[in-house]
Amino acid sequence: MSAPTEDKLHRRIVAELRRTYHRRGYEAGAEPFFHTANEGRRTSRYQAKLWALGLSAGVPDLIVVDPVCLDGAIYPGAALEFKSAKGRTSAAQLRWLGYWQAAGFYSAVLRGPREAAIELQALGLVDAVQAERIRSC
Repeated sequence: MSAPTEDKLHRRIVAELRRTYHRRGYEAGAEPFFHTANEGRRTSRYQAKLWALGLSAGVPDLIVVDPVCLDGAIYPGAALEFKSAKGRTSAAQLRWLGYWQAAGFYSAVLRGPREAAIELQALGLVDAVQAERIRSC
């Protein structure tokens, strides 16, 4: 079985987070996490417009604005960057993770489905069944 792409892993994680927050009483589309669409090709004109509006390279894949707990530490949320097992983290991504960490957020690069499943379960964002679905994506 081939390794999943970062996109496939990201989609699976979002699906599981939506399940978590639905169980916690959040309406669909009102879950306390978001993705900034930095990826993809754009015309230079549209890219300039986005830059003028504040778009910045390297923003993490998913920002969770709901408290998480890990090893007894409580964080106001999490900034998560998803990578395939061989994916590289850019300097801009590391800079942004540092910004979120300085703001008190749990910040991490999650490499591959196994690591993502373990970390998300440890943070209380998914349960064991959801972690297995992530692990097997």
